[in-house]
Amino acid sequence: MPAKVEAPNTQARKTAEVFGALLGAVGGGVIGHNVGNRAPVNTALGATGGAVAGGALGSLVPGEVLVDGVSITYEDHGQTFNSAQVGRLCEFVPGKAIEIASSPRETRIQPNASCPTVAAK
Repeated sequence: MPAKVEAPNTQARKTAEVFGALLGAVGGGVIGHNVGNRAPVNTALGATGGAVAGGALGSLVPGEVLVDGVSITYEDHGQTFNSAQVGRLCEFVPGKAIEIASSPRETRIQPNASCPTVAAK
């Protein structure tokens, strides 16, 4: 069945923090430079404040996101289990598949089918 799976968004968050800090520093420096008598200290303070504010705004990007996945119900040694994981429905069909258990409470089912490919034009 289709499912939504929580996946890490660490790289996008780090990128947003760095990009936000850089844009904030430039914007803050320009604003600081144009305040008062164009003193270098105003530029430096504006750039520092802008970098901090931009980095803080970038950290608002969620650390995890919901992505499309599948919910797979399977039997193992007579017991029924469920695994929600990232994948596409067309990658799984009823039948035998390989179960990977990385811990007692975490499993992944390897795809046992292929999704149709789009013919090249």
